[in-house]
Amino acid sequence: MWKQFIMSVFLFSLCAGLVFSGCTRRMHSAIDNSELTTTLKMSNTVFLEPVEPEKQIVWIRIRNTTDQSNLDADQIKAKIVRKLRGKGYQITNNPKMTQFRIDANILYADLASKSLTADLATLGGFGGILGGSDGNWKTQVGGGLAGAAIGAAIGSMIKVNNYAMVIDIQVSEKVEGGVHTEIEGRLSSGSSGSVHKEQTTSRTEDFLHHKTRIAATAKQVNLKFEEAVPVLVDKISNSISGMF
Repeated sequence: MWKQFIMSVFLFSLCAGLVFSGCTRRMHSAIDNSELTTTLKMSNTVFLEPVEPEKQIVWIRIRNTTDQSNLDADQIKAKIVRKLRGKGYQITNNPKMTQFRIDANILYADLASKSLTADLATLGGFGGILGGSDGNWKTQVGGGLAGAAIGAAIGSMIKVNNYAMVIDIQVSEKVEGGVHTEIEGRLSSGSSGSVHKEQTTSRTEDFLHHKTRIAATAKQVNLKFEEAVPVLVDKISNSISGMF
């Protein structure tokens, strides 16, 4: 009888301690992330040649290939246009009648994770894979006792959400005399890849292409996606316009 009583008291104290510990960790996390924090990472720097004022003409295209259908790529374009016009640049809808071209694609916009930080997202550079290899891109940071009623209730109220936006960008500048480009490609077929096909092509074009990737993150307690988007859009548009 006494053994059962002592064991019950011990288990109750242990559970209470674990729940309290989980609650404490969540409270500390909430305090640490009460203010909005942001990061921005570029895979490599883009250097553009300066041109005379009459040649400061830019063509811009931003595309969205994420599963966020309500994410308007024109938000980024509009901010870039406003910032570049403030620097004295003209914006054109004709890609042939321009000195510079900005062609970008939004690859990812959602919750970040350990495998999709700004550093990891830009590690492979333009066209590289996103994040690590665990495949878990969406997560919410929290702590506590899984399955405990009190911990779960507190967890539903306190979540440190970290959102990321990743965009690949090609900035092209017109070069006098043109640019000679050679492209090599190698294709493999068959289960063992025993059949190979190599293709080589060369061409001369008017534009020199610079490629980079930008990743921005925004983190705060109970941050919603629709609240994070304007922040991420502003940071990315600032970075793109800062190249000029």
